[in-house]
Amino acid sequence: MQREHENKYFDRKSAQIRVVELAPLISAFANADGGTIVLGISDKKRILEGINSVGDDKINDFLNAPKDFCKPMPRYRYEFVDIMNDEGKPDRLLLLHISNSEHQIIRTNNDEGVSKKTG
Repeated sequence: MQREHENKYFDRKSAQIRVVELAPLISAFANADGGTIVLGISDKKRILEGINSVGDDKINDFLNAPKDFCKPMPRYRYEFVDIMNDEGKPDRLLLLHISNSEHQIIRTNNDEGVSKKTG
């Protein structure tokens, strides 16, 4: 995950990202073929920072982002992956697996949506 290239099925984000900033990415994955967002790897330098340092409230916000910031809510599941972060401490990554939406356009609460035709 740390070395994998980002593409239309995979993206990595720092745990420092504002939760609302995930909405366009969630919408885009749902309106295309689905995809996975990995939280806890900085997307610029690919540093394994993990998610534990952001606290339980923000982790819960990440888990609820598809429900809280998209309409209608896309189908998704999440998983935690145990890692050793770049400081050598036990930590976790959070993976949000976004399913494709077959019958409706998923928009953000700001009414942004990616058309299935324009991708």
